[in-house]
Amino acid sequence: MACPMSTVIGGSFEQFNRKGSKRPTYPVTVASCQQTNASTAPTAPALSLPPWFDQARFDQARSILSDHFMSIFLCHLSGLVLLVFIKSIYATLALSGKSRDLVSIFYRYLHTLMHVKLWYEGRVYEPADDAHHSLLRVVGMHRSVAELQNRHRKEGEDRLALSQRDMALTQVSPFGGGDSQGSKLTHLSYFQFAFIGLIVLHPEKMGFPVNEEALGRLIYFWRVIGHLLGIEERYNLCSGDLPTVRANCALIWEGKFRHRLQAEKWRKEAAEMSEQIVLSASHYVWLLRYRGLLRFLFEVTGLTTSSNEALIGRLNAAETFFYQALKLTVGTLVHYRIFALFFNNLLRFAFYRVITSKSFVSGIVRSLEGLQNRYYL
Repeated sequence: MACPMSTVIGGSFEQFNRKGSKRPTYPVTVASCQQTNASTAPTAPALSLPPWFDQARFDQARSILSDHFMSIFLCHLSGLVLLVFIKSIYATLALSGKSRDLVSIFYRYLHTLMHVKLWYEGRVYEPADDAHHSLLRVVGMHRSVAELQNRHRKEGEDRLALSQRDMALTQVSPFGGGDSQGSKLTHLSYFQFAFIGLIVLHPEKMGFPVNEEALGRLIYFWRVIGHLLGIEERYNLCSGDLPTVRANCALIWEGKFRHRLQAEKWRKEAAEMSEQIVLSASHYVWLLRYRGLLRFLFEVTGLTTSSNEALIGRLNAAETFFYQALKLTVGTLVHYRIFALFFNNLLRFAFYRVITSKSFVSGIVRSLEGLQNRYYL
């Protein structure tokens, strides 16, 4: 079904578009994302399935989103919030200037959400399916922006650049060897971790079943997605059994995330950027609060030190309520099917509004522009 090609708000997005992002049409679909980004993202070659692909197993894995929508979204959002504390990621984002604007961040992660949601719900293995076209578009955008950024790199430096939009969509593991290609791709494993790392390491605390079957389905899903995005098997973090993937996730967490989250010298700058990600999402995910989320994540991962408490500061009433509600919800309630259905559908409704209602998003943008002018300029 074709979507209406109407603009979102008109002149209020001129500055947003000049910064390199494109406003979507409504309702937001992959087709609209493709048309609005056609000038910067050439169509990629057809994707080939890996020889180990099992369609029945993949279809079973796709249902994981329906059963655990809230927990998976929480893991994805939390991973992105923590990702910017990695110095190399923060430096790339800050250099581009595309993540300093709240409206840009809002649309960037709205498009990211639409792509990833479609991968779960569509049939990526069918060339005519929207999910397959979405992956083609992501691969094309990444190549296009990487080539553009690489033109400005000095000779002898790492030749692999990251597109701003695809940073949250790219996954590679460093556990395949020490060759030059592996060296170039190692830091991309952090993006893979951002999607599944917290659930693999702390499933019950993130509101996900602790049984191996459910975790195996999630891991298999992202193994296939990683391959379709062009990731060699030896670099795919989801390649291997659960103990192997969990061990590699632990290596990434201990070797990079924990260290960077405790690097007081510069982490407050990264905290401002991660706060903007949460702030933009809080306009359609009710009650979401940055410092409440950060305290929850520090507790889940064992980072509740006096140093990190200083970064979070004293929670106000709204932040405390969100923190306590989140602990109760993912720690206890979502493990009961009736509550899981309730919270999954509540979150689905929030996403439905933001991807179908032009007037709703218009109000969000006006609010974000006001906050940008008040606090970030």
